[in-house]
Amino acid sequence: MPPPPEDIHHSNKKKNLTFDQKRAIVQMLFQESQHGVLAKGVISKVANHFSISIRSVSRIWHDTKAYIANANVHDLSSKLVERENQPYIEESKKEVFDRIQTPCSHIYRTISMIDEGTLKSKPFFINMYDRIHIDEKWFYISKTSHKYYLHPDEMKPYRTCKSIRFIAKIMFLAAVARPRFDDISNKEFNGKFGIWPFVFKEPAKRSSKNRLAGTLETKPILSVTKDVIHSCLIEKFCGKIWVTHLCCQPLNSPDLNVLDLGFFRAIDSLQHQEAPSTMDEFVLAVENAFYMFPEEDLNNVSLTLQSCMVEILRNFGGNNYKIPHMSKKKLIRNGQLSICIECDSQILNDAMEATREIQGTQETQE
Repeated sequence: MPPPPEDIHHSNKKKNLTFDQKRAIVQMLFQESQHGVLAKGVISKVANHFSISIRSVSRIWHDTKAYIANANVHDLSSKLVERENQPYIEESKKEVFDRIQTPCSHIYRTISMIDEGTLKSKPFFINMYDRIHIDEKWFYISKTSHKYYLHPDEMKPYRTCKSIRFIAKIMFLAAVARPRFDDISNKEFNGKFGIWPFVFKEPAKRSSKNRLAGTLETKPILSVTKDVIHSCLIEKFCGKIWVTHLCCQPLNSPDLNVLDLGFFRAIDSLQHQEAPSTMDEFVLAVENAFYMFPEEDLNNVSLTLQSCMVEILRNFGGNNYKIPHMSKKKLIRNGQLSICIECDSQILNDAMEATREIQGTQETQE
């Protein structure tokens, strides 16, 4: 049995075997074989002798037999490339996009919302009355724990589910815009186009105490693909309004959508005030919560969106900031709530300069 080469150390670390080490392993394997066949336990024995893994010995033996079968010489040299000879590996397109394009897209989207007529004096955002926000969200029929305030003679709501880890859910698609009010705060448009569940009707296969066989039941679409969303947009939304342009929300920017910024969270809390037990009741609860949400609060979320855009410019397209508070209810009481938020000229100029620098970096790498 050949002794292990001196540079093989008995440790648990993964080894990069040299030519001499592999030759010693192959030599020992052939000594232990009979007519090219290894007996049971030989690979483990060789692996223990050289303090390497069984998989490494098995791979060397398999490669050696393959070369012999093809009448080739087995190259036992290391397949590793020396570190100093490794070529420079450029960043992938995805890495460049994540590092450069994402902040730029945030800045571009924000700057596009600045009123061009105010750039030379005090920059203000546009009123955004012509912008429609569309997004989808999963709503759950119940929380894992829920608090109810009941009368002493009132029965507790009875809720059941197959598992607490798999609570029934439905995805909804919602579309809203900024509400419109006249000069004396009378509502002209509530800003709500609608909310639509991704569900389908299916006849019940068996009879139960709740319904007869063949009764249509509401079932959620659990796999909501791009095609499903596209069909919903065309059938239920685009027929209600003339849409001239569609644009996607930038990556990693939930604060650039009114729905993600505060609307969904609010109606989620409202729908949990009810205790639906069926899918139809669940859908009705979410729809009622959608239309119960006050238009004044939806207008306030639109102003919060503009204040978040200021923070995005301040952070050069990043999202590492706290959502600013404006005391909007106090401003409403005093009649001082503005329609649009002002953006500091210095913040805007610094963001535009940062965008030019990022573009220059991108052109240099290309």
